[in-house]
Amino acid sequence: MHINKFLFFLLLLLFNCQDQSTTFNPNEPIDNNEKIIPIYYYIPSNVNSSTPVVFNIHGGGRDGESTRNMMEGKADQYGFIIVAPEISNINFPGGDGFNLGNVYVDGDNPTSESLNEVNEWAFSIIEPIFDIFLANTDTNVDRYHLFGHSAGAQFAHRFML
Repeated sequence: MHINKFLFFLLLLLFNCQDQSTTFNPNEPIDNNEKIIPIYYYIPSNVNSSTPVVFNIHGGGRDGESTRNMMEGKADQYGFIIVAPEISNINFPGGDGFNLGNVYVDGDNPTSESLNEVNEWAFSIIEPIFDIFLANTDTNVDRYHLFGHSAGAQFAHRFML
């Protein structure tokens, strides 16, 4: 799957950055079928191999950085890692692309003809990001938590369903 290869590339470079409060956003995707997905994350200083991972999904403003920033204090206090992908309007336009997970071309009028391929779903970015995150950190948890704000809560709810 092309997006998995790209996410691996993106996260590999991201984890090589010294400042964990930044994102790596390459100037060009690997090829025209790829999506650039900035991943903002925060790893508290008191982590260990069983530190929980929390995906924090932004709202309709689509700002992964501020979504990560607002949870840093809680991550320090309660001991969890924050992963905040930015699900941009460019990659996943409108409510169909984000809130409804890009499952259908027209999520308000779903038909078998308007069903997108699974690798085009916005939901499909979460698992590869988690797998790559685990491969590049010392944490070895087997699950993650998913939390969303506003439109991100809609995303999280539909993801779980």
